[in-house]
Amino acid sequence: MIKVYFGHRKDTVYNIDVYFDNIYEKEWFDDEFVQSMLLDVDHSKCTGCASIVNPIFGQITPEEISGGVKALIVLYKTDTVVDLVNCGENCQSWISKIASMKDVEVDMSGVDLTFKNYGISGICLNDNSTIAFEDGIFYIMIGVLYQYINYYNRKYFVSRRGEVLHMETLKAYVVTKGSSDGTLKAGDKIWLSENGDLNIPSCAGWLTKDEWDSPRTNDFDVELCNDYYVDVTQYSEALRKVAD
Repeated sequence: MIKVYFGHRKDTVYNIDVYFDNIYEKEWFDDEFVQSMLLDVDHSKCTGCASIVNPIFGQITPEEISGGVKALIVLYKTDTVVDLVNCGENCQSWISKIASMKDVEVDMSGVDLTFKNYGISGICLNDNSTIAFEDGIFYIMIGVLYQYINYYNRKYFVSRRGEVLHMETLKAYVVTKGSSDGTLKAGDKIWLSENGDLNIPSCAGWLTKDEWDSPRTNDFDVELCNDYYVDVTQYSEALRKVAD
């Protein structure tokens, strides 16, 4: 079974390269299951820790294998919780196989994986509900408001550690709690464009959705800014102060 937390928890392994490079054991690479994952995902032939051969790079070390395979090996060999943002679609079948062999707990702070038609079951740790993957995990993400844009209603939802930030596009907001990385500061006036860009006039710029919707940046809080509005023209958007 797979247990999924939609979002990213502070104790979850996000930087798989640093984590794996410091904890892996040479004996892991003698395991035929590990060797099969390396061959399928990285196209690297492995007969042991000292013999990993990639068709492009030649002889490589365990530190040089892909982040996806590193995440798979950690899931298979340990009980560590990893963020599947490290894994691409070519890892889905192996995650499913590992989950059929043991209980696996993961975070999902991205929407790259769907697990559609892999026939695995799991638990959503956000609300402890049972989830089935027949229709793909993306729809379950929507169900727990992990990440969802509805352009027609001009609503925008984004998960922050299981909580939900709800902003409407083209409305002015003021930041009440800044982001952990300092990108957004309390008092900043901001708005969301319909494409998901976050506009920050105090910085004379904007952040794309991928730039601001990430751990340590998307943990800010906002409230409606009634003193300002977003002035939208055919070619531009701007924040204007409401006339007295």
